[in-house]
Amino acid sequence: MSILFGNTIISLAIALTTFGFYRYHSLDIPKLAVLIFSFPIITFFVIIVALLNDASFTQRVFIIDIIILAQLFITIYLGFMRLENFESARKFWAILFSIIFLGLMIRTFLNVMTQHSQFIEADNWTNLSLVILDTIYLFTAAVFIPAIAAQKLQNQIQQYANHDEVTGLYNRRGMYEYADQTMRSIHPHAFLALIDIDYFKKVNDQHGHLIGDQVLRVIAELISSITRRSDLVARFGGEEFLVLMPDQTPEQALTWANRTLETISKHPIIVEDQHLFITVSIGLAQLSESVQTFEEGIEKADYALYQAKDEGRNCVRLYQADA
Repeated sequence: MSILFGNTIISLAIALTTFGFYRYHSLDIPKLAVLIFSFPIITFFVIIVALLNDASFTQRVFIIDIIILAQLFITIYLGFMRLENFESARKFWAILFSIIFLGLMIRTFLNVMTQHSQFIEADNWTNLSLVILDTIYLFTAAVFIPAIAAQKLQNQIQQYANHDEVTGLYNRRGMYEYADQTMRSIHPHAFLALIDIDYFKKVNDQHGHLIGDQVLRVIAELISSITRRSDLVARFGGEEFLVLMPDQTPEQALTWANRTLETISKHPIIVEDQHLFITVSIGLAQLSESVQTFEEGIEKADYALYQAKDEGRNCVRLYQADA
């Protein structure tokens, strides 16, 4: 019974560790990871068959090791897949199972090589290697669990630091950090859109700041629903939003901006059984090759926004170099 349930639990522990890692980091579980859960079932029935057929100790260990090695191989592959995109905790997770994989291979090797020994029984060497393997696993797991928890906490701190708590969008800090990383690779046809809610102060004065926050959330959702996946939306401060749109022509940027105006102006916000209609003003600026910094692009978009507000609001203005 110890052979049957002990090895099945080991296989199940590997599967649960893999599943737990993905859930803990809110990652999508690959289809290949689901396959790992079939190995505890395979292990269980293979051991039953081996016991019913009076397989020797060496044969049982060899068969079980092969099954668990296959399970570990898939786990390690998942751990190292797209390694450059993952944090240190996932790398540690992959290394942990690599150590177990190596230890299990050593145990299998010892089990096969010592079966003809005249001085020491094969199962003594196998059991010794199993004790060493378990010691390595427990030690690395003891380091691994705090490491992954610390990484999780660090990711949450980074998330809070770079995102606006009211709208959930990037904040100014997050936008600048993103821009610093991508400015050099931004396509010459990229556009910046600076969006300002018209007469937002009146909303706060008449309805209070809680309603003001509700308006900000609705506007953020509307803007996000219109943008593409490649676009980046941020709450730039107060009632201003900033949208970075790679690979856009002036015609496409103007079409998007006018569509945004229309969508927002026609969307009622329910406040105390009343329908509140909000408008916005938008300034557009192209991040051409002449724009050396992200800050310079924002200044151009801000100038165009000033023109839109000065000319009656609820309109779009595109920055012109000769203006």
